[in-house]
Amino acid sequence: MRPGASDGRFAQGSLPWWFLPCGCAFDYFKLGRLSLPLQILGHAFYILHDVKTLDIDPQGHYRVVIPRHSHKPRNEWIGGVLYFNPGGAGPRRFTLPITVGRLAVHEGRVAGEIIELPV
Repeated sequence: MRPGASDGRFAQGSLPWWFLPCGCAFDYFKLGRLSLPLQILGHAFYILHDVKTLDIDPQGHYRVVIPRHSHKPRNEWIGGVLYFNPGGAGPRRFTLPITVGRLAVHEGRVAGEIIELPV
């Protein structure tokens, strides 16, 4: 779901960013699918539940890998691939910070940002 769904901007596609909920709430994974490859503005994204189960080499194939299992914030470039996990904005898990993430996706670049929420 993207912000603006209730006022029609979602249907019009006029919002420039997406919202990806935490892995425990993302229905795609609840259906038993372990990964979701997709394209956004010419960049290949690979979304999966647990980075430990990544069974491909994303170099040269994917620009961004988004694992969801750990809820541990990560915004790290390895070679030409951004490993991005926004963390979790729900109840605190262990000693992890409460965070959200923002990905800026443009035709020529991708940039990630982790935002820690004050609680």
